[in-house]
Order: sequence, then structure tokens, then C-alpha cells
Amino acid sequence: MVGTRPCHAAVMGQWHYERPAWVRRTNAMAGGIGGPPAMVPLAPDELIDRARAATGLDDFGPDDWHEPLRRLLDAIESEADLHVVGRLMTRHDLIRHLSTRLLLVEARRRDPSIDDEPITAPLFITGPARSGTSILHELLAEDPLLRAPRAWEMAHPVRSDGLTPAQVEAWATSEFDLWADVQPEFGAVHELAAHLPEECLWLTAPDIDLAFWSTCARIPSFMAWRGVQDATDRYRYHRSFLQVLQHGDEPRRWVLKSPVHLGRLPALFAVYPDAKVILTHRDPVKTLPSAASTVALGQWLRSDGVDRARTHRALPRGPAADEVRGPSLRRRDLRPRSGHDPPRAGALHRDLRRDQRDRRLTRAVRRRRGRRGLRAGRW
Repeated sequence: MVGTRPCHAAVMGQWHYERPAWVRRTNAMAGGIGGPPAMVPLAPDELIDRARAATGLDDFGPDDWHEPLRRLLDAIESEADLHVVGRLMTRHDLIRHLSTRLLLVEARRRDPSIDDEPITAPLFITGPARSGTSILHELLAEDPLLRAPRAWEMAHPVRSDGLTPAQVEAWATSEFDLWADVQPEFGAVHELAAHLPEECLWLTAPDIDLAFWSTCARIPSFMAWRGVQDATDRYRYHRSFLQVLQHGDEPRRWVLKSPVHLGRLPALFAVYPDAKVILTHRDPVKTLPSAASTVALGQWLRSDGVDRARTHRALPRGPAADEVRGPSLRRRDLRPRSGHDPPRAGALHRDLRRDQRDRRLTRAVRRRRGRRGLRAGRW
């Protein structure tokens, strides 16, 4: 970590960070009016009404998002202990996700041909968190025959009349840059930028199925509930979002990434039977502490009540640990389960290790292609 300074008021395990003055003052303002909930409310019905008012739309499509939204907000209110700025960021996220849901439904109503957009043989990068999925995703996104979803277009996939892509990207830049404004150290952990490829978990955010909530808030009850739900419909929503992004452009093969896919391979292949998967690896001695640090810092952006040691204890152990779990998931999840058909042979590529980085990683990618006689865009 860089740019840290001692702070006696906020301690996270062995970390000592000082919040920027504007964050401390904004959070402190709530004390005189009843606390953070009084200053920034997170009532589900009011958030829904705000999304309707922001878009002028009313049709959210299938109503299977209601229960996740209410469970998420219940967990945030009872478990997360968000401060004022954290609640403001959360409020913005939820109103934007609900607004996006309205806009996507309206886009399909206006142009039913979106349903015919082919999403052919997408390439998914997955692996344990902090195992190099991001750098590999950004590298493959440079292939001119592949397309990776950019952060700005997932944040604002449908533009109002008269708005240019540059204007919409400027909105998204403000949103993503705010993370490092709230806590400068976060930029050293994970670079968030509107123009970069980003995890495709954002494609299910309007379905209230965004795994990043566990990185932003301590909400164990919601994550436990979410973890036992069948994710097949979430991947159907994922695919429908890609269709909207692709519509009107020349189709290119999508390259997508998220560690979340590692635990959802049966549902992924149920929706994308022709998908290819690249699995990344990293030494678990490095992966687990890095994941714990990332989650703790991400949660501390929005809450003063974060304990790094408790966050680390909440991570998987033994056979359930990320790096250990990967190979067993590959074998198990290629068998039929819960009514899913297995993917075709060859759906999983060879693994890539995190230590194959920079030029070594580039050579490794080229070598994998060469073994299959593949050219650019032909994974």
C-alpha cells in the first residue's frame, strides 16, 4: 500500500488509515440529525420511486428482483453499519441499477429485434479473487476481434437522445473515480476507471445480483442467501444485457471476466453452452491475504465498523479455499447437476498462473493460442 498515514481514530486490524478531511466531516454531520440513516435513507420503496422518476419509466420487467433488493437492504441496515458517505454511494448504486433495469426493459420494448442478437461462444476468464483475472482480461481486450464490456457502458448502457458516448463516459468517470477519492489507498489495490474493461458481474447488477456488495459492505445474511440460489436466471439476464450492448454494432466475440463465475459454472454453461473458460491460478499463500485485504478495504470505504481479522476469518478455509477449490470445481461442475446439461468437451482452456505476468503472461497467452493453431480473436 502507498500513501498511508497514521490515524488514531480509525484502525482496521494492522492497518492505520486516515480518511480524507471531506469524508470525515461529511460523516460527522449526521450526528446532529439522528445518524447516517436519517441523513441518507435507504428505504426500498423510495429508491424504486426515485428510479422511476429519473427515467420516466415504470416497467421493471419480471418481478424476481424484489426479494433480493429487500433482503439486501435489510442486511445493509442490520449488519453493514454504513457511514454517511457509504450510504450515499450505496444509494447512488441502487438507484442507478434500478434505473438501468427500467431502461433495458424499455430498449427491448422499442426494438424487439434485440432479442435476436447472437452472443456466440463468449470467452470467460475466472479464477480465485486476486489471481490475475483483471490483467488477463485487459490484455485480451486489446485483441481487435474481441470485445470486452467497458465500465462506462455497463454503468450507462442506454443513452438518452442527444447524449454522446463521451458525455456518458464522463458520468461514469465521476462514479468510478469517487472510490479513490473516498479512500486513496483503494487505487493501489484495484484500478477502477470508466474506460477500462470491467468485471461482467455488473451485467447482473440490475437484477440485484451484484457480488461486489460483499466487497462494499459486511452483509453475511444476504451473501449466504444469495449463495444457495440457482444462478441460471441471472446468466439469462447477463446475456440479455450483452444483447443490448451489442445491438447496432458489428458482433464481436465477447471476452468477459469475474471470479464469481468459478462457483457458478453449471448455470453459466446452461445459458452459454458454447462458452470457453480460462481459469487463472495463484499461490493461495498470496491469494487469501490479498483477498482479505481487498475486501476489508472495500468495506472500509463505506463503514467505520470493519475488522480486518474478522474479514479474514470469514474467507473459505481448507478445501473450500479459493485456490484449492478451483480444480475440484472444474471436475464437479462439468457433470450434469440441478437439471443442467454438461458443456461440450473442450469448454475449459488450460490454466494460467498469476506468476506468468507482463511479458511472460503475454508469451503464455500466445503459446496457448499456438498450440491450438489460433489467430487473433480465435480463442
